[in-house]
Amino acid sequence: MIKVKQSGTVVYEHETRLLPPIDLKELGHQCGYRVAPLANELGISQRKLEKEFQKALAIGPKYWLKWHRMIRAQSMIDDGNPLKAVAVDLGFKNYDTFRREFKAFFNVPPTEFRSRNTRHPDIPALRWRQDP
Repeated sequence: MIKVKQSGTVVYEHETRLLPPIDLKELGHQCGYRVAPLANELGISQRKLEKEFQKALAIGPKYWLKWHRMIRAQSMIDDGNPLKAVAVDLGFKNYDTFRREFKAFFNVPPTEFRSRNTRHPDIPALRWRQDP
């Protein structure tokens, strides 16, 4: 079961609750921001993962993973990391793929984003329900 904690952290709690909750943001990074490896690590089907995300967050896991990948890219760029190193760390096949996805997400290429040296005001906001 996917839950959003008061801190905003999204976790997966096993149905048996014998294991501790799993931070999905970090696990998503470890799984290369891909749905199939994430579901596999959680021991559930991709379809179940999709249903859990829709139920808890009202978005699919693919978009959620992409959003976190892009926010991590933004943070790494703001920290001064080389753009090619950001692409490699985030598991992109090559720099051109990273540049294309970054531009599609933020409406500016990473080089221009870096030259502005400020947080981009048009970051798509993720909104989801929080547990009471």
